[in-house]
Amino acid sequence: MPAKPYEKQTLFWLLMTHLMQEPLFVMYGFISLILRKHFAMSAWVVALFLSIKPVLSIFSFYWSSYLTVRPHALRKNFFVAKVLARLLFLLLPCFPYPGFLLLCSVSYMLFYQAAKPAWMEILRSNAQERNTRTAFGWALTLSYVAGMVLAVFCGAILDAFSECWSYLFFGGALLGLVNVYFFTSIPI
Repeated sequence: MPAKPYEKQTLFWLLMTHLMQEPLFVMYGFISLILRKHFAMSAWVVALFLSIKPVLSIFSFYWSSYLTVRPHALRKNFFVAKVLARLLFLLLPCFPYPGFLLLCSVSYMLFYQAAKPAWMEILRSNAQERNTRTAFGWALTLSYVAGMVLAVFCGAILDAFSECWSYLFFGGALLGLVNVYFFTSIPI
């Protein structure tokens, strides 16, 4: 079966999306430690924060549920969800408060999950299933390796400069937004 017209470009951005979203995803993993160490929040509050993630998956389903009715809105759905997921983190250096950090993280997880159905439909329409599986496997593998390296690197930075956590979130969000900008070049 011949390759689809935009397959190489789509699979390349699959890999780049996984790699460029990894810095913010790694920092998201540090939120509970930041809340506990930097803001001295109780373990109960941190546990409450961690329990929100499964609930957000239910709400994110409603964000993309209209795609079955309006399949032409794939790019818009993906773009808006990815931007909204990262937008509040850009303001974090100006508002380094625990409540705002929680709002940023809730927004990130809600829209991070909400963008997945649109991304899967874009992959399905632009690439063959066999090639998508292979590329997806490589993208996940490389992002896991990058995540491990970044976690050690970011952990060392946070140990040395505990006040710079908001700037690390800012950098990760900015990198993710650059990826979203370039992603818009993929035809659907």
